[in-house]
Amino acid sequence: MTLNEIKKTEEFYSFFAAAYNYCSLIEKSHHYPEKKFLSEIRKHLLEIYSKALEIPKIEIKYSGFFKPIVDIESQLNRLNYLVEGKFYWIPQEPMSLNNYLIERGDIVSDLITIYRHLKKSILLFKTNNKNAQIDAIWQFKFDFQTHWEKRCVNALFAIQSELQ
Repeated sequence: MTLNEIKKTEEFYSFFAAAYNYCSLIEKSHHYPEKKFLSEIRKHLLEIYSKALEIPKIEIKYSGFFKPIVDIESQLNRLNYLVEGKFYWIPQEPMSLNNYLIERGDIVSDLITIYRHLKKSILLFKTNNKNAQIDAIWQFKFDFQTHWEKRCVNALFAIQSELQ
C-alpha cells in the first residue's frame, strides 16, 4: 500500500489513536493511584496490541529520514514511583515442556519501552513530511514485531496477576 492509501485506512488511524492514548496515559500516570493506573494501562495495552496486529504494511524501505529523541526520564521516574518493584517471572520458552529456564520481567521497563517506540513514531508521523510519515508507519510495524510485541503480552500477564 502507498502512504496515501494507508492514511485512509481505519486500521491505521485506529492504531494511531490507540498509540496516542497509550502515550497520554503514561504521561499522566502521576494522576492515578497504582491499582487504577494498572487497570487503565491494561485496557490500553490490549488495545494497542490488537490494533498493531492490523497495521497495514507499507511497501517501501525505511529511509532513516529523521529520528526524534524521546526523553523518557520523567515518565520513567513517575512510573517507578507509582509501580515500584513490580517484577515478574516468565518462562523463556513457554511452549517447551523440557525447558525450565525463566527470566525476570519488569512492568515499568515494559511500559516505558513500548512508550518510547510509540512516541518516537508518533512524533515522526506528526511532522507532516511524506518521507517522515512513511518511516513512521514502517517503524510502527517494525517496532511492534521486533521490540515490544512480547513485552506487551508479558506486561499484560503480570498486570493481570497483580490486579487479581
